[in-house]
Amino acid sequence: MARRFNYFLITIIFLLASVSLTKAQVSNPNGVNDPSETGTLLKPLKPPKPKKQPKLRSAEEYLMRGAGFFDRQDYDLAIQDYTEALKKKKDYTQALLERGNVYMAKAVTFLSEEDREKGFADYKEAIKLDPNYLEARFNLAIAYYQTSKIDDAIAEYSQIISINPSYVDAYNNRAYAYRKKGNLDQAISDFSEAIKLNPTYSEAFFNRALIYKAKGAREKAIEDFKKVVELNNVANAVRFAKEELLELGIDANEYED
Repeated sequence: MARRFNYFLITIIFLLASVSLTKAQVSNPNGVNDPSETGTLLKPLKPPKPKKQPKLRSAEEYLMRGAGFFDRQDYDLAIQDYTEALKKKKDYTQALLERGNVYMAKAVTFLSEEDREKGFADYKEAIKLDPNYLEARFNLAIAYYQTSKIDDAIAEYSQIISINPSYVDAYNNRAYAYRKKGNLDQAISDFSEAIKLNPTYSEAFFNRALIYKAKGAREKAIEDFKKVVELNNVANAVRFAKEELLELGIDANEYED
């Protein structure tokens, strides 16, 4: 399974900031501590020089070994293997996706704009080779969002949805982008579509509730926060929903199963 590139924890991004690349579903592309809105005082690190590795026979073998290096955060070795896979199979879209993921991870770790641009290039090349490659489009959209290219992110999520109208995470993430732009009604619409596709999507309920609260729609906000507590499937979401309900004058404990 191809990885999904993301900057934050999968389950509920508004809670924890964790730079990662993962094979799991990406639910939310941003969080409270949005890196696009905060500076950094960190000095760039220098990546270690990679060691030469034994040659392999097939593109698939290079892909698998590259994944192992990636898991160990040996970024340059992973890039080397994905590049070798592409030499053996020039149209290997998964190798492009995976190498793009490594470049993005490396860009974050070493504060490297050059690697970030290489990551963008790999995603775009994978999409050029296969316009229906939704994983590459999804990762590209997240990268756009995290670099404050919000309109580009929305366009990419919209393209994903046009290809696969049931792609629930694309609705959810597009809602974040709309919220970032201040288009709250469109954000609500997308969160609602995500909930329609996945009625147990606690993150979408929670974030829709936050928008309802911001818009002054108190009863709708309370209903969504209660739903998060009733679902009880994302621990941190439940805790935050209870806090929001208490702030709205509601004792949330009675709604928890």
